[in-house]
Amino acid sequence: MAKLTTSNAKRAAWKRWADHCFDGPYADPPFMGRSTIGGVPTVWVDAVVALDRALTSTGYVAKSVWAYNFRVITGSSNPCNCSDQSGCSLHGYGIAIDIDPKLNPYLKGASFSWSATAFTPAQVAAAEAIRNTKGEQLWFWGGRWSSIKDYMHWEAYVDPASTTVDWSTVPGETPTEGNDMLLKKGSEGQAVAELQKIMAERFSQNNGNWPPFAGKSQFDGQAFKTGQDGGFGPTCEANVMNVQGLLGQAKTGVVDDLFWSALVHHRYGAGGLSAAQVDAKIAAHAKTKASGTVHPHGHDEGTTGPPQ
Repeated sequence: MAKLTTSNAKRAAWKRWADHCFDGPYADPPFMGRSTIGGVPTVWVDAVVALDRALTSTGYVAKSVWAYNFRVITGSSNPCNCSDQSGCSLHGYGIAIDIDPKLNPYLKGASFSWSATAFTPAQVAAAEAIRNTKGEQLWFWGGRWSSIKDYMHWEAYVDPASTTVDWSTVPGETPTEGNDMLLKKGSEGQAVAELQKIMAERFSQNNGNWPPFAGKSQFDGQAFKTGQDGGFGPTCEANVMNVQGLLGQAKTGVVDDLFWSALVHHRYGAGGLSAAQVDAKIAAHAKTKASGTVHPHGHDEGTTGPPQ
């Protein structure tokens, strides 16, 4: 099953995105009016966008949001490092988001109460109603934990291969919203030319770790320029499949909304960086974390697991 009901299962499924230890690429999409939330896996971008739209369309206005922070769970005696992630917060995988901790507190031993959170029942219902194309719930709310109430906390409920959003379940979206840029072999026109241009610009010279592009501007034997119609042939399809693999997506060769989001928002990943560059990013993050400027909310999310 794609649905993951325990933190250990989520750590195992999303291990590729544990900090910069492996090659899981990250993105940093805008969320609820913020230009950055610290980073999320590229395959999780659309789910983040869907959560944003579900909450904002039902009237929630956020004052503070954060996703990524590679840290040990508060109070855990287990380690959190590249060799052993047994004590890592799910924020270290970019699959958890905290929203307004001062308004949506973390409480131990408290009974559930709507008066304790700024979220309304309608807003929570809208977020929990978001489904993937398999019909599975994408987001779990920390207010539903069995022995703690973490009202600020939202986290992934599925594995990385099950993140394609069913946009008909997202308030404010239309059923066709997610497919407005669907491209596949045989497609033609400006959208294909733009796809090829972006792939070449963003991936062709990334330390040789991204798919090779002949001449950096040749796809299926055709040169392309901005504004020039292009064709989606077998070479372009192969390049798309290669990029999908590197982004952690299924290698379908079909460009859908998830692929566009990852392509546009792609930020970094060990597969596109040298070891020295990855080490530098880890060191920079550790320094920022020590200063208290990265996601300062320390709490014991997820240790009890959601209701089974």
